[in-house]
Amino acid sequence: MNMNLIISDLIENNIERILKYLGGRVKAEFKKSQVRFRIAFQNYLSTSYNKYSKVKTILYNDEPIYLYEFFVCNELENDRFTIDTNEHIKDLLNISHYIIITGSGGIGKSMMMRHFLIKAIQDKTYIPILLELRDYSDFPGDFQEFIYHSLTALEFDLEMNYFEHGLSTGCFVFLLDGLDEVKSNRYLKLCKEIEYLCSRYKKNYYIITSRPGKGYESYFQQFTVLKCMEFTKEQSIMMINRLSYDYEIKQKFINYLRDKLYESHKTFASNPLLLTILLLTYHEYAEIPDKLHLFYSYAFDTLYIKHDARKGFKRDFRSDLSVDDFRLVLATFCMRTYIQEIYEFTSDDIRKLIKEILDKKVKTKASTEDYIDDLCTAVCILIREGVRYRFSHRSFQEYFTALCIRDLSDSLLSRICNYMIYESQTQILQDDMILMLYDMIPERFETCIMIPILEKLENNMSGDRQLEYTKLLFPRLRMKYSSDQFTNFEISYNNSPVIKLLLTAIKRNHIISDAAAVSDKTFWYEMRKRHIKLTEPMVNIINEHGNDFMDIFLQTRMGLMIKNTLHLKNRLQEKYNEEIYLLDELLK
Repeated sequence: MNMNLIISDLIENNIERILKYLGGRVKAEFKKSQVRFRIAFQNYLSTSYNKYSKVKTILYNDEPIYLYEFFVCNELENDRFTIDTNEHIKDLLNISHYIIITGSGGIGKSMMMRHFLIKAIQDKTYIPILLELRDYSDFPGDFQEFIYHSLTALEFDLEMNYFEHGLSTGCFVFLLDGLDEVKSNRYLKLCKEIEYLCSRYKKNYYIITSRPGKGYESYFQQFTVLKCMEFTKEQSIMMINRLSYDYEIKQKFINYLRDKLYESHKTFASNPLLLTILLLTYHEYAEIPDKLHLFYSYAFDTLYIKHDARKGFKRDFRSDLSVDDFRLVLATFCMRTYIQEIYEFTSDDIRKLIKEILDKKVKTKASTEDYIDDLCTAVCILIREGVRYRFSHRSFQEYFTALCIRDLSDSLLSRICNYMIYESQTQILQDDMILMLYDMIPERFETCIMIPILEKLENNMSGDRQLEYTKLLFPRLRMKYSSDQFTNFEISYNNSPVIKLLLTAIKRNHIISDAAAVSDKTFWYEMRKRHIKLTEPMVNIINEHGNDFMDIFLQTRMGLMIKNTLHLKNRLQEKYNEEIYLLDELLK
């Protein structure tokens, strides 16, 4: 496949599109500059292709490899359809000019955007522009200037007005990767500017990726939301087969994956990043832990001591720190950058921060440069790209942040968690850091965090606690049904860190089992009989239809969630008192 010829055809198709659109003097001026336009976009697309068609990963950290040597494309879906974009992106663009792809960390969104760039070039219809939105956090200008700056960084050497001709004509498909990685203090500004760009230049296509829970819904009403799906067992096996790794280990792992592992550890085995780490961990330990934080602990130990399975040698450490000191410095570094929402670093910034941590935390003399090199080449947690560094995946930052917070005093634990729960909320909604921390120290977390949260909630309640919790957990209710037949409830919780933690605590403590719920269908029929509209807030419905209706509601799965929440504080307090009693008995 001659990529230069494909790029030339793509540019010619868009020159024709622009000439059809422009008129008068502007068209005449553009005709004079066609050669410059061709050269500028030929340079940009060639450079962009060379940059994004190769990638470094945890497994391939020494040198970038071609994307399709390991990439398996996820399916995309919503309630109405499923999209396969493995061969091209035409079906995706046929859905809408505006698309948001959501998915958890490590599911493959960024790799998919690289795939879209390559397929858009091969389709020869629209010029793809891939933007890593985390870079916008520290950019001084507006979003349109950021786009132009990103183009010029990839050898686009043409004045802004020629780029604007392409915008007006609808030449582009914008691939906006990582909306969730933008710092909170710049996030709303960016959302408004993207919305403005979409409204002003409607002929282009806009595809955004983000983890769910960032709160973008109110800004992107015209966008179709698609979910990036987990790998099926067949896709997971396909990806492992493609990896350049010890053949015998791969085959044993594939057999394990096929026979048992995919079903028993689906959360890990259906996620491309975690699946890769599963392979490394299996190679080292031949077992896989169930809990996420233990999985990352095994993963770090594997990366720390691993042999390079592709080359047959053990990686040397230049910093010569003990594993405990190495982990301590890394955990502190991750915690500080996580709280500041920093996911990418300049050389100067990372050197300054690592030196400060080494000086404070480690007694052994260690070189800053050696430690940074070890993060990149020995444990593969950072990736170096020119003069910048980024995490190989943010999930490592989340795990080591939880590890660092775990070892703080109770007062500091409360202070930092309260800051993230009440002041810096978006991260907790998007990632697993707080849930891993809960799993690491369940008793301390419930005593220092959960009980105070519940006390604060209930102190602010002015009326009946049952109704107050209903209003808090379920502001509105949505149901799925076909024709006149009930299918199921789509339970939509209030989207906040407090609710996320409440639901987690209820699940952990099993106060009232879901098995006690009556059929949700009974509640649906009751709503139909009373001609209740789902657009009404739940509290209004309950207040209007009385105690008998409330009794029916409390027997559904949602009602059991309310009952569980009512009992939660007492249950946690009882557990704490039991621990105190047992300790007192022991010390008598």
